[in-house]
Amino acid sequence: MADNTASFSGVELPPYLSAGVKQKLYQDLKNFPNNLDQVYWSPTDPDCRQGEGFSEFCYIYRTSGDLLTKSVKGIVVSNSCDIAPANKPDPWKNVLFAPIAPLDKYIARLAGAGKDKVSIDGVVDSIRRQRVTDLFYLPAKGVEFPESIVPLDDIRPESVHDFHARQPARLFSLNQYGWYIFLIKLSIHFTRLQEGVQRADE
Repeated sequence: MADNTASFSGVELPPYLSAGVKQKLYQDLKNFPNNLDQVYWSPTDPDCRQGEGFSEFCYIYRTSGDLLTKSVKGIVVSNSCDIAPANKPDPWKNVLFAPIAPLDKYIARLAGAGKDKVSIDGVVDSIRRQRVTDLFYLPAKGVEFPESIVPLDDIRPESVHDFHARQPARLFSLNQYGWYIFLIKLSIHFTRLQEGVQRADE
């Protein structure tokens, strides 16, 4: 996340939030990024919502011209309304997800690419502070979920009906603060409104 996005002093909060929740969210955003490991998680919810992690998504990839599949952990990127079973999504609808990878594997990959410890430590610090625009950082959640990253440039589709029929285990639910940070990272990665490119009309 770029430096000019790390301050939320003028952030506009959703009008549907209660006064107490709105005040807590504002305070959490004000304390960003020094509280990422404290206020990210929410009790799991029976609904399927944007920003929730699940144990199994069908990940399709290509190797030597062949299409293969594997099961991966992932986070829901689709908006909640489009994928909620109660809304009876159309048969052709997809749920969009991004895979979740342990941070230590990414660190090992950096080391394998020849990065020295000082450089790696700097990259990891930037990841934890959400300053790497194409990676969403997830802090550890007890012993069952290690520090992880979500590559926002690797979003994949899966049939929403197949996903719900499989009933994968839920890994986590983001609280209001965690979800807001997730939305901000998605907005920065996909829109980059501050890119400084002026687009001319014909």
